Amino acid sequence: MVCRLEPMDIPDSVLICRIVGLSIISDAQITDEEHDFLEGLMDRYGLRGDQRKLARSLNLDDDPVQMVSKVESVASAEALISELARAIMADHKISPQERAMVDRVGQALGFEQAQVDLLLGALAAR
Repeated sequence: MVCRLEPMDIPDSVLICRIVGLSIISDAQITDEEHDFLEGLMDRYGLRGDQRKLARSLNLDDDPVQMVSKVESVASAEALISELARAIMADHKISPQERAMVDRVGQALGFEQAQVDLLLGALAAR
């Protein structure tokens, strides 16, 4: 049984998955845990076919800050920062590139650095 996340617009769901995927490839190393996390996230958001293909269409030159500007709701912004933090913690290591990505995205979403640090700290403690 697949546990679905709170309802949100499909464009935001795809966007969240794309930004999470971008964070995962930011250090040019994709672990099995990171891959599985992204696949599970797309499952939980109910992405299918072309939506999954779009979520996977990533390029290291993509600008996550520009992508974040398209997030349509506060709930989606909160989901994005949470999923992003969970994704970079999936393999229990945070590369400098992954950390920079979550910091940039958090700032673009309007989160204080302390909030991002607290979220990462809570996930690391698990």
